[in-house]
Amino acid sequence: MSADHRGALRPGELRVVLLAGLYFFCLLAAYYALRPMRDAFGAENPYELHWLFTGTLVGTLVAQPIYGRLVSRRGRAAFIPIAYRFLMLNAVAFGLLLRGLEGEALLWAHRAYFVWLSLFSVFGVTVFWGFLADIMGSARAKRLYGRIAMGGTLGAAAGASLAGLWLEELESLVRGLGLESWAEANVLLPLLSALLLEGAVRAARAVERASLPAEPDDPGSGAEVPVGGSALDGFRDVLRSRFLTSICAYVVLYVVGSTVLYFITSVVTSEAFETSEARAVFFGRMDLCVNVVALGFQLFLTGRVMQRMGLGLSLAAVPLIGLLGFSGIAVSPGLVVLGTLFVLRRGMEFGLSKPAREALFTALPREEKYKAKAVVDTVVYRGGDVAAMWIQAGLTAVGVGAAGFAWGMVPLCGVALLISVWLGRAHARLQREGQREPEGMRAASS
Repeated sequence: MSADHRGALRPGELRVVLLAGLYFFCLLAAYYALRPMRDAFGAENPYELHWLFTGTLVGTLVAQPIYGRLVSRRGRAAFIPIAYRFLMLNAVAFGLLLRGLEGEALLWAHRAYFVWLSLFSVFGVTVFWGFLADIMGSARAKRLYGRIAMGGTLGAAAGASLAGLWLEELESLVRGLGLESWAEANVLLPLLSALLLEGAVRAARAVERASLPAEPDDPGSGAEVPVGGSALDGFRDVLRSRFLTSICAYVVLYVVGSTVLYFITSVVTSEAFETSEARAVFFGRMDLCVNVVALGFQLFLTGRVMQRMGLGLSLAAVPLIGLLGFSGIAVSPGLVVLGTLFVLRRGMEFGLSKPAREALFTALPREEKYKAKAVVDTVVYRGGDVAAMWIQAGLTAVGVGAAGFAWGMVPLCGVALLISVWLGRAHARLQREGQREPEGMRAASS
């Protein structure tokens, strides 16, 4: 059959695509409404970011076994609402906390908020993609992930717009209702985020009810039962699987690039803008541009590229952009060049490489879709953050500047390109093996 026909929606899929897109919309709108505040707090002193990222890793190491135990003992219909409603309570608590503190106490609240939202970004999203990998096989994921990701992109754009474009109007509206004490960004945005998270919970339940029909090339939904096993099984699975360790390597290289770019951008924005509010607006507008780029890919390219060119070349998009962009920064590390790379790199990540990376997990056993995936998305991701930040702090202390960091990223992007190609081939092999990893791809357990 033709590629166009293969990419068409099949009976029973439209409802699931719309509901899953709504789920992702609410989730990312909730996160992106709060992200510019986090970035503004981080830019208050960019030279202590390595401590904030270390705190995030510690929080991740504490939260990961709790999440693993929850997945082991509860079916997805139970643990998804628990996870998101816990985040809702946190959002409301921070809204109230940031409203009532000042001075040194407020500074520590800003640090705690930075750590908490960084945990939100990885755990909230890994729950979503793990759920999709559980109800879809590889063939269906290649066709539908791009369409579903559009919902997240629109949600991220909406959340960024709340913080970057519509905030003054929202504050005026709240004041008009006689709620002057609540008409502050630090209070209003967390409360709106909590409402959006409840919307994500309701949409997830609707997706669960709208089950997908089984197909010869795609077995359909996994069973709605607890995964079982122990809370730490995900770590064991990652250590014994060459496929999963290669995904870890790809993620670490991406994170190192993101962390280096984030640090350089934080330093430049701290010098270019005088106030935390101005920095928050700038970051919000950059996030909005990122999601416009991502949406363009998801509308016109993601599904076609993943089906016709495979997951390997889809994964290679971000390393290729990084190779070109970091070379540009090495020559001219100004705000315009940094902003351009920030927008293109993250837009390509969300628009193409992220859906491709999530599709890799559809070829794995059900337990690994939740537990091992969560280890990759949380501990490995945040561990890469921390390692990159401490290396950056040490190199900065001995005088390495933006150009030096950028040149250092160029060969790492080349390595990521090679890993991308290998992962694409390994995923195709796993599919042929019927979701059972070949012996040659298993590393011996330590």
